[in-house]
Amino acid sequence: MIDGVAASGVWVTATGGAPARAERYTAGTTTPDASVPVGEGDLRVAGGRLWVTGGPRGDYCADASSGRRLAALPGAGPRAARLLAVAGPVLYYGEPGGHGAGARIAAVPVPAGCG
Repeated sequence: MIDGVAASGVWVTATGGAPARAERYTAGTTTPDASVPVGEGDLRVAGGRLWVTGGPRGDYCADASSGRRLAALPGAGPRAARLLAVAGPVLYYGEPGGHGAGARIAAVPVPAGCG
């Protein structure tokens, strides 16, 4: 599955089963040149960064060219929040509402280390 395009490369995770890694393939040569562990988590590309959530190394942002971890993201915590989108300086999480009241979207500032 193609997760996103950034810095002249394409980030891809395996389809089917539980992918353990996502790899970046150089667009010109289609050879892998970087990888990050994702376990059963998610990876998306937005704003020139990788956003890895639910993986074995926790939730973090990374450089989209190298996959190098830049900063930890606010954790899911006891509410089991899930990163939905990144828009400029804001992370949008979906989280269950209190006492079975459905769900809500929470806006959280992007950590400074994510640039």
